Amino acid sequence: ADTAGLNDWSNKLYNGTTTGATTAWNFFFSPEFGNKNTTNEQYVNILYQALFDRNADTDGKANWVSLLDNGVSRAYVLKGFQSSTISAACMEFGREP
Repeated sequence: ADTAGLNDWSNKLYNGTTTGATTAWNFFFSPEFGNKNTTNEQYVNILYQALFDRNADTDGKANWVSLLDNGVSRAYVLKGFQSSTISAACMEFGREP
């Protein structure tokens, strides 16, 4: 991240003018990310790293990639990630997921 962008997003999260979910949406559906033309497998790997700070487990990754390969939208998958344990972690720090 560039310093100005990192500071801007961090400040918005800190002062509550945006949520973690909105911030993730803005990143994953930005033209910059879209231009990367990631495969479904790459997309899932990036979600695991960005939202869970870990590599994907074999079964979880296979499930998400299969859903994407069968027509489920990337937005739906992102919402699935956001609805899991990331919500609990955000709330622990007093922030909306």
